[in-house]
Amino acid sequence: MKNPYVFFLVLLVCSGCAAIQEDAKIIWGSSTMALENERVNSARRTFSCGVQECYDAILAFANNEVQLVDPYLSTTTPVTLPIDPELSPKLKKNKTLHVFSKNRKRHVIVVMGIPEHVDTTEVGIFLLPAQGGGTLVEISSESTGAKTKVSEMIFQELAKNYKDLNL
Repeated sequence: MKNPYVFFLVLLVCSGCAAIQEDAKIIWGSSTMALENERVNSARRTFSCGVQECYDAILAFANNEVQLVDPYLSTTTPVTLPIDPELSPKLKKNKTLHVFSKNRKRHVIVVMGIPEHVDTTEVGIFLLPAQGGGTLVEISSESTGAKTKVSEMIFQELAKNYKDLNL
């Protein structure tokens, strides 16, 4: 290789250096660092469902997407279903929340398109196993209004099918 600096840069990027990967995500527009920093102020509730079960329920609510799992291949295949007015969130003009990014392994969903907010306002939904059982759902955003709106919607939807362990 003629230019050792290019080789060194490629080596750094491919080596998995967290700082470089996060910088790349910021440039690309998919970084969740700001949402993770806001988790100290997040809206929190614990529900009587498993982490993956809650994750799937939130995805289904946000944009009517479900995950089908093949038990023989141990793979997950996303399938988009037609919008069912009974299942979709009650948003203006029958729109659903837009899932901007998701990470099934880290149990993170980032949604946008919150009613009455700028379309690019991001809200992070973080799921963690709760100590006493169930799943802790944390909803964070740099916008207090968007965080409140999404948390009301998500918590109300989860409470339809799962026991709210905070009550």
